[in-house]
Amino acid sequence: MSSKKKKGGKGGGEKKKFRLYQQLSNQAVHDFQSGNHRASADHYLASLQALDGTNQYQANRWQIFTGYTSILREKFFPPSQSDFDALQVIIATKSELRLFRSEAALTIGLLHWDAGDRQKAADFYREAIHIGRKCTPEELGKTFITTIVPNDANPNVNSLRLGPKPVREIVDGVIKTATENLAILQAPREHKLAPDSRSKYRSDGTTIPKDVRASRLLSSGGALTITEEQYDRLLSSGGDKCDYCQKMLAELGIRQLLQCSRCKKAYYC
Repeated sequence: MSSKKKKGGKGGGEKKKFRLYQQLSNQAVHDFQSGNHRASADHYLASLQALDGTNQYQANRWQIFTGYTSILREKFFPPSQSDFDALQVIIATKSELRLFRSEAALTIGLLHWDAGDRQKAADFYREAIHIGRKCTPEELGKTFITTIVPNDANPNVNSLRLGPKPVREIVDGVIKTATENLAILQAPREHKLAPDSRSKYRSDGTTIPKDVRASRLLSSGGALTITEEQYDRLLSSGGDKCDYCQKMLAELGIRQLLQCSRCKKAYYC
């Protein structure tokens, strides 16, 4: 029998995965620039999956993932069930980096908000915050390549650059976005998102339209009269205080209330 060793092996397999990862991400960029947003999202996701957990801290991995999530958030098309499933898998995968799991939860929350499901949106915002705060010191000390936006209030595309950014700063941004959105759901009159004069940028450096995440106003055609407290309660997603004793989470010293299994709207301690 020949004693020659087989070529490839583990190292060869990882190189193949990385080449596929690069090919798919490049195709995703090409698809987006061609206006084929659904194909671009699919290729970004496939690129992320191609690494198959072999290199979680690959420098451009965060850019690839946010390429996918940003397309879903911009409402180019209705998200499919497979999109929700893919994001849910990321959230549920304990070996995945918490930054990615938190971003996945935030994205599902935003998609539910767009669909008008305030309760599910609130639930996933809470999940994003909870996961993000659990990042380990090892994770927080790592960096990923991302689009660096200058501090100038009105930067232009030519002033953008790609560079390393600490996970600590990135996850803080995810938590901040989830916290602000949750605050609006829980107390719409007291909390408003501060106007952001800076443009938002995609992972490829192109600009996200300022009105793409514009809030929707609720209006009534009738002369219905309700108190301010009733109005706030109608808009509130609940879950910030016990509906029986009226105590807030901080007062109770707990992170989350129990939810009524029947109506899905009442919360109790």
